[in-house]
Amino acid sequence: MRANSPSEPPVWPLYLLRKLLKSDFLEELEGDLYEVYQDSLEEVSAKRAHRRYIWDCLKLIRPTLLATPKFSHRLNSFIMLKINIKIALRIFNKNRTYTAINVLGLASALTISLLILQYVRFELSYEAYNPNAEKLIRITTDYMDGDVIFEQDCETYPPLGPLIKDEFSEVEEFARAYHIDQFTLKVGDQFFRESKMYGADASFFSMFNYPFLQGNQETAFQAPYELVLTQSQAVKLFGTEDVLNRTIEIPSDSATFKVVGIIKDSPENTHLKFSMLMSYPTLKTLYGETDDNWGGNNTFTYYQLSDRSQYPRFLANLEKLNERLTAEEFLPSENIIAQPMEDIHLYSHKSFEAETNGNANTVYFMLGVAILIILIALFNYINLSTSKALDRANEIGIRKVNGSSRLQLIGQLYTESVLVFLFAGILSVALIALFIDYFAELAQLSESWHFLGDLKFWGLFMGILTISVLISGGIPAKVISSFKPMEVLKGKFGHSASGNRLRQALVVVQFGITIFLLVQTLTVNQQLNFMRGKDLGLTGENVIVVNAPDDWTLDKFKAFKGELLQNPLFEKVALSEAAPGMPAHQMGTTTGINPADALEEHNNNMYLYFIDHDFVDVMDLQLVAGTDFIDGNNDNKVIVNQEALRIWNLPNTDAAVGKKLNVGKGQWSITGVIKDFHQFSPKDPLVPMIFIYDHGDASLINIKAVGDNPQQQVAALETAFSSYFPNTPFNFFFLDQEFDKQYQQDVRFQQVFGLLSVLAIFIACLGLFGLASFTITKRSKEIGVRKVLGASVQQIILLVSSQFMKLVGVAALIALP
Repeated sequence: MRANSPSEPPVWPLYLLRKLLKSDFLEELEGDLYEVYQDSLEEVSAKRAHRRYIWDCLKLIRPTLLATPKFSHRLNSFIMLKINIKIALRIFNKNRTYTAINVLGLASALTISLLILQYVRFELSYEAYNPNAEKLIRITTDYMDGDVIFEQDCETYPPLGPLIKDEFSEVEEFARAYHIDQFTLKVGDQFFRESKMYGADASFFSMFNYPFLQGNQETAFQAPYELVLTQSQAVKLFGTEDVLNRTIEIPSDSATFKVVGIIKDSPENTHLKFSMLMSYPTLKTLYGETDDNWGGNNTFTYYQLSDRSQYPRFLANLEKLNERLTAEEFLPSENIIAQPMEDIHLYSHKSFEAETNGNANTVYFMLGVAILIILIALFNYINLSTSKALDRANEIGIRKVNGSSRLQLIGQLYTESVLVFLFAGILSVALIALFIDYFAELAQLSESWHFLGDLKFWGLFMGILTISVLISGGIPAKVISSFKPMEVLKGKFGHSASGNRLRQALVVVQFGITIFLLVQTLTVNQQLNFMRGKDLGLTGENVIVVNAPDDWTLDKFKAFKGELLQNPLFEKVALSEAAPGMPAHQMGTTTGINPADALEEHNNNMYLYFIDHDFVDVMDLQLVAGTDFIDGNNDNKVIVNQEALRIWNLPNTDAAVGKKLNVGKGQWSITGVIKDFHQFSPKDPLVPMIFIYDHGDASLINIKAVGDNPQQQVAALETAFSSYFPNTPFNFFFLDQEFDKQYQQDVRFQQVFGLLSVLAIFIACLGLFGLASFTITKRSKEIGVRKVLGASVQQIILLVSSQFMKLVGVAALIALP
């Protein structure tokens, strides 16, 4: 552009025109404007000519000459979207029942699917709190009888920790955790019963990502008699978290401990939960643990690798170590096995686990169910949308005749789908907020979880909505937008055979899924009822179990027992180290026990059950041979169960009485045989048990109560217990309720699965109701004619419902097998 001069016009008006006007007119307009400007210079002064030129330029800025702005397509798109939304809302208002069915069905499916996805996410998130998790390995023990694995134990021997750390270069650190059974704590003048304590190495805190909130982590756990408390445990014991250097007594051990650190509570998504930790040197000083103890495998042992890629090398080195330990007879009949810590919760179901783990099959099955329920709702939407196609035919035909493209029609139909799913999503969020607490309790989700602040939840929510809209909106949009306008306007349009077949197929599929879920629910219910109704081989009713004091004496127990037996509320009292329904770690185990006259010895793992002479009567166990223990000398006498005889290949129970058992360098004599009973859930196999007489070291007092007045019985028990053992908290449980805890996971699965099945049936029936209503509306003239000709209401109902019943029948034939 030329610079301004007295004979040249201003620059900026022309620059403005070039930006605003269509390019087709610019060249001609620029020439005309320049000629007019030159004429003006001859008539008036330069300033006035400039003003005229500017005015002439501004007058050219008119709609007919303006170029299309770059943002106009966005404006047009916004206008079209606004129109599409208005049309969609009118259609929804006109078809309220149809819209309500779609929204309610989709909202129900979204709600339950998102809740299930939260459960799946939680189960898959175990150990995710720990940044070291992928590098952590736990070793476990396989008990071998020749080449056969007959039991797997998740605990190992204490020497393996430092041994593997020293010999495996890929191992950076190791930590051991030793579960300490229930005992009484004394804080000031108060007494507490504790069961979630572990003895642990100092490296435990860094490996498991528990940084100290108070205390010096670098110097902690180097000495005996040190404790680290979780925040909630500190508040429970002291009423405050500021407890550093305060003391806790364990009266039974005459030991005083110092609190050297405070850490966060164990997260919900970890397999090893605890309330307090004891320094590992305490186990050596107070309980006689040693680093060369190859006789007791009661320790959880973990290793941190330098990198997860070193895991194959770790496995190879572990195999060589197994061979060496077998050759050196440290582990003559056991193998040490490794497993990544991230796999423990869902894939490890070994004996003596720290807690009952989840099940990967259940988690992925529930995920599959969530997907199936979403599919049922989407099929409903597709069915109802395509079945309404005939009602939309005239509208689509007229719009096509008036110039609407197929892309515009698809945009309109997708707008309707988006709005339906948006309404369903809003309703779903409200339903989730309403039922989240109930579901969290049912599925045992973390109490701290809430979906409002969970970005991953909202990511899943938007992802499911988007995919659902694309899938379910695409088919109706394709079908409806493909109508031929001439056929529609001539009245020749009707439902195609292919469309009918599609709807019928979708009905069959969704009811097939529904019937499948229903059958699964009934099966789970029957299995649970079968387990609960199964003969357990004992009677747990009216049995109250009390935790025995740590510092009691046999004489004091006899006096306590005598007072109880004088009370008509109680019938029998017995001691034991374990009770039916309690976890395996309440019992001892050992290998290598065989009949003295056995032709071939085996290395089976035997469970040792310490009881006294009244235990069999209190639990209503059945002696099938021999005699019970006596109230007196029972040295070297044991009672066994039938499963132990089966392990030893002794089919004759009577002949087994009096047989000698080799136990190390000594012998036991079988004095009786007890009929098998279920120590654990009926889902678990029977275990071989050897009952050993307890001389007063048992941790449980089992009381057989009389009558049906549990409140009065517990009150009388507590009064008597407190008078004899004033320094021990009174803790008790009812045996039948404790045993029933083993079914809790099955009960939760039954409840969740039952809820899913009910919702699936509800959603499928919503769709069927919508299709049936639409069918009746379309056949109203036919129905009227039939009624005039004498058809009864029953005949009309049979006529309308028969086609749907056939489809449901086909679905049942497919799903039931």
